[in-house]
Amino acid sequence: MIEVKRETKKVFQGKEGFATLSAILVMAALVGCVLFFYHTSIVERAFFSPSLEGNKMGDSPVRKVTIALPPDYYLNPTKHYPVVYYLAGFGANNETDINWIGKENVVFYLDSLMAQGLIQDLIIVCPDPKNSFGGSFYTNSLLTGNWEDYIVKDLVYFIDNHYRTIASKNGRAICGFSMGGYGALMLAMKYPNVFGIVASFNAPLDLEEMQKAIFPKIIAENPGGIRLSTRSEQIFTPPFLAMAAAFSPNLNNPPYFLDLPLEYPNPEPIPSVWKRWLEHDPANLAAEYVDNLRKLKIYIGVDKEDKFQITAAVENFHRVLVNLRIKHKFLLYPGGHEAGLRQFMNMLEFLSSSFENK
Repeated sequence: MIEVKRETKKVFQGKEGFATLSAILVMAALVGCVLFFYHTSIVERAFFSPSLEGNKMGDSPVRKVTIALPPDYYLNPTKHYPVVYYLAGFGANNETDINWIGKENVVFYLDSLMAQGLIQDLIIVCPDPKNSFGGSFYTNSLLTGNWEDYIVKDLVYFIDNHYRTIASKNGRAICGFSMGGYGALMLAMKYPNVFGIVASFNAPLDLEEMQKAIFPKIIAENPGGIRLSTRSEQIFTPPFLAMAAAFSPNLNNPPYFLDLPLEYPNPEPIPSVWKRWLEHDPANLAAEYVDNLRKLKIYIGVDKEDKFQITAAVENFHRVLVNLRIKHKFLLYPGGHEAGLRQFMNMLEFLSSSFENK
């Protein structure tokens, strides 16, 4: 059964929504707030990732990770907790989204949600995906390193061996926004025995649909040839080059050591390179991984007017899942390419309610 919803209520997006959302949480949690004296603990750790050692970009294999521990973590030394792995978007690191919301606000929201029973006690893990191109797309690459293995092998191993987790697929969920939503879906689809639940929001889940809209914009913002620039009007080029570094690296092709899937000024894809990109396309791979997808609990969401042209891509991926008869939850929100609190809370509530260990 496919669950499809259209979100029509006002979305609590951005900082302007914090006051309204905070008021609602305060009113709902007045009784609960007096009952807890311990709070969510946010800690930052660093660990060595063998999968990133020796990458051609020279990015450090020692990576930071931010971890949110539930209020009762230190009170119950024998209790084990489910884990939500949150993957950040392009240009962000392990701290970006937390700092944007405010650490105190994050603690308050998580405390309130857990106190009210809207989500269960759980651990949230935010790794650093940022590399020299601005983002890894959580993909193994000859150029940038094995960022897929960094998450699935190194990070999961580190968390399970340093915190009291439910160390099984039933106790692990993975989610993300934009590039992170892409990574979450791809990793869950490929490793359903590691992650049993996945949530993806505003993510490029159909590269062919994205290509139609984005490639002409790449050409338009690069008069004279495609290159990285410090110009603020370059919106599409930086993530485009990061995707090429992940999907079509070429160590014999300086200066970026990658193959572009188009040749300036023609926005049409180059078949030989584009074929390599499609090997990393969730919509293209869904039929191949259909058995894995059927093992997962899946949530996908998107804004109706995404400024990165992602709306059509996510809607088409939703249709792919429908045609494959893969059960999932799909939400369509008003707005652009935002990681609003309402979207995150919906994802978190879905993930929490999907854990079998309650």
